[in-house]
Amino acid sequence: MVTILHSTTRRLVYPKIIMSVFKKLFTFLIQRSTLALFGAFLIHVTLGTIYTLSNINSYLTSYMRKHGTPGATYGGSMWISSSYAVGQGLSMILGGMIEKRFSARVACFLGCALHSLSVMSTSRSIDYGQLAVLVTYGFLPGFGCGLAYMTPMSNGFGWFPNRKGLVAGTILAGFGIGTFVFNMAQTAYVNPHNLSPLPGANGYFTQDEILDNVPHLFTFLGTIYACMQFVGCCLLFKPPHQSVPCGYKSVPCDERPILADEQQAPTEMSFKKAIRTREFFVLFLVFGITNQGVLFVNSMLKEYAQIFISDDLYLAWTGSMASIANSLGRLVWGLAIDRYSFTICFTLITTIFGTLIFLMPFEFILSSKLLYLLCTLGIFGSFSGWMSTYPVHLSRTFGTRNSGMIYGLIFVSQSIGGILTAFAAHYLIDHYTRFVPFFCVTFLEVLGLSIYHLFYVK
Repeated sequence: MVTILHSTTRRLVYPKIIMSVFKKLFTFLIQRSTLALFGAFLIHVTLGTIYTLSNINSYLTSYMRKHGTPGATYGGSMWISSSYAVGQGLSMILGGMIEKRFSARVACFLGCALHSLSVMSTSRSIDYGQLAVLVTYGFLPGFGCGLAYMTPMSNGFGWFPNRKGLVAGTILAGFGIGTFVFNMAQTAYVNPHNLSPLPGANGYFTQDEILDNVPHLFTFLGTIYACMQFVGCCLLFKPPHQSVPCGYKSVPCDERPILADEQQAPTEMSFKKAIRTREFFVLFLVFGITNQGVLFVNSMLKEYAQIFISDDLYLAWTGSMASIANSLGRLVWGLAIDRYSFTICFTLITTIFGTLIFLMPFEFILSSKLLYLLCTLGIFGSFSGWMSTYPVHLSRTFGTRNSGMIYGLIFVSQSIGGILTAFAAHYLIDHYTRFVPFFCVTFLEVLGLSIYHLFYVK
């Protein structure tokens, strides 16, 4: 009798517990704060597809070589990354101004519209030469990305003022994970039969059954981006009592939970005063130096691997796995910056990235599918930390009010360096062995780390 009673009680209690859990979960998911965070994540998924350039470059360059631009090379794709970085750097401050004048939603709508429409227009521009592609798949999408990059993040900081590292990591995880989906989608769309470049073609595709799909690919991608971005922008609800939308301004203290590890907010520093400090100049210089390796990896990693690994589907899959490492890395480093100092995080990130870049060009790495995969995962998982830790560190150093605009200005350093890197990389790739470009990137990481520890750390 007792056993039957206990059994009946469990049957009655367990469904109630399950229903209670689902009710709380549903309530959390439909909160405006959660929806705003998801919307920001969704926007960054599409903006982060620039990391598919290493995968799409093999199809794009091969198509251009056969349709009016026979001199196109894989090394020329560095100009796409660099022009994207230039566009993003120039517009990040403008995005903050639009957000301050109107709202995060308006800034994101403008940036996302420019981003997706530019990608669509590349379906036509690839028939007009490299310069047209630089504009439609490099500069203009980068400019749109800059408008929509920081604004959803600052909006998220307004909803969760005490978890800036977690918010930055979560949103920027979207920037990393976009490659996971779209790398495989690109290869499935353009090269569904997993064909490899023919012998004697110098690593370029010449098969019409592949190249004929390339123009339509950009229309396909741009349409998907636009749909996802529209949903994301609609979900960007404005935080309550956010008097200054641009930056990371917190809601009033009496309306947010008290956390055990909450740190005292830094003194707010004006934009003009902040950019005159030694800290700003060192961070500006170091960011520009160390991040040049990201542009190189994003453009050329797959092209070097193709020399030793004749499996296009596997290389695309590796790129997708790298995007997961990129995504998780942004989240993990975001959590780390909430607990540890920027100096510790920056030193670890730069050391890991520089070491793996140094090892990558050796044949024992490039000829092994497993080692190439592990090295690629480490590279993407490490450099993703720069993107998560810098915004939080700037907020701590200069205050929350103008940190978004300050980060936008620091991002310009990558754009300036990107132009020089494109010239240098194009020359080095075409005239020297694969070791020289990789070793040059390693030198930049050592240089950036040295400058930081010599002139920034007190």
